[in-house]
Amino acid sequence: MIPESEIRAAVREILAEMLGVQSQSKPRRKFYPTSKAWKEVGCDNQEQLYDAIASGLLRVGYEVEDRRKPSAKLARYYL
Repeated sequence: MIPESEIRAAVREILAEMLGVQSQSKPRRKFYPTSKAWKEVGCDNQEQLYDAIASGLLRVGYEVEDRRKPSAKLARYYL
């Protein structure tokens, strides 16, 4: 299921294009799974990235997305 916020952003961009006005939405950023993201953010390894998340240096909901299933115990972080 697509989150409502993503649908709203897409509709806003389409309407802005149709009306010929600038969209005020932020550019979409690309999220990577931790297995790839640790290289992108300059960490030495994946564990260092997890340590940054656990310490609060990278915040879930801001720099990090938690994409785990509702019943899962282990997080699936994307950043």
